[in-house]
Amino acid sequence: MVNIQVKVRCGCNYKCWYCVAKHQIEKTEEFNLDQMEVFLNDLSDKDASFSFECGASEPALHPQIKDLIKLLLKYGEVSIPTNNSIDPDLWLPEGDCGRLKLRCALHPENEKTIDDFVLRMLHIKSKGARVSCIFCASPDRLYKIKEYSKFFEEKQIPFTVIPLVGEFGGKVYPQAYTQEDQKLIFGIKREEDRDWYQKIKPLIPTRDFYDIPCFAGFSLFYIDSKEIFKCLYDRKPLEKPFKGATPCRVHDCGCGFFLEEFSKDDIKICPSEDFEEEFEKIVKRYFDLMKKYGKLDDAGLKI
Repeated sequence: MVNIQVKVRCGCNYKCWYCVAKHQIEKTEEFNLDQMEVFLNDLSDKDASFSFECGASEPALHPQIKDLIKLLLKYGEVSIPTNNSIDPDLWLPEGDCGRLKLRCALHPENEKTIDDFVLRMLHIKSKGARVSCIFCASPDRLYKIKEYSKFFEEKQIPFTVIPLVGEFGGKVYPQAYTQEDQKLIFGIKREEDRDWYQKIKPLIPTRDFYDIPCFAGFSLFYIDSKEIFKCLYDRKPLEKPFKGATPCRVHDCGCGFFLEEFSKDDIKICPSEDFEEEFEKIVKRYFDLMKKYGKLDDAGLKI
C-alpha cells in the first residue's frame, strides 16, 4: 500500500476561529495533471491511498477539483476533508464514487443550517461515496458532542470528534483537556477507530526523527502542484521513489508513524476491540524507539 498526501491550495468560504492554518490562505495552485499521472503510473503495481492536505483551503473551491479527483480515483481510494457547504454536484465527478471518502466538518457556520448540511451528505452517499461527520471539540462546543452523536447516529452517518489543536481561554489544547473532557471526546464511537493517533499526540515530547529509517519516499509521498516529496516535512524534491526505508532527513517531524521499526505488523494502526491494549503497545513502541536512537532519556519516558 502506498500512502500519498496531495497538497491542495485555494480559497475558503469559512473563517472558523480554530482553523489550524490561522486563515493563512495561500493563493490557488493548479496542478500539472499529466505530470502527476506519469508519477502515478510508475506506482501502478501498488494499491494507493490518497488524502488531501488542504491547510486553510476548501478543496471544493479548487478549479481543478473534478479532474483531480477523477484522476486519483483511477489509482486508489481518495479521502477528502470538506466543510460540505457546496452542492456536491458542482464539484464531484460523475460516475462511480465508491472509492471516495468525504470527511465533512460540522463547523459553526454549518450548524446554522444543519438540515441542509445533512441533505448534502446523504446526496454524496447516494453517489456511492462514504461520508462521515467531523466535529472539532473546542472547549466551547464540548456540551454539543452527545447531542450531535445521537443526531448523526439516527441519520446513519458516522460521527467523529477530534480534539482542538491550539489555544483557547489562555490554555493550550489538546494538553489542557481534563480527564472528563478526554472521556467525552474519545468515548464517541467512530467509523474507523483512529483514537490512538489523536490520543498519543500530547504524549510525544519530541519529534526529532533525524537519521531513523523511515518508509517516506517508498510507501509515503507528498505531492504539491509542481513537485513530489518524501513527505510533508521533507522539502527536498524527490526524483524517483526509493526501494525501501531510508534515514529521515528532518529534525522536526509531525508524523513519525512511518518509521520502519514503528511500522511493524504487530501494531494495529486501526485498533478496535482491544483499543486500550493496542494503545499501550503503540505508546511503548514509540518511546522505546525514541530511547534506542537517543532522542529521549529515561526521565522522558512518561506515558
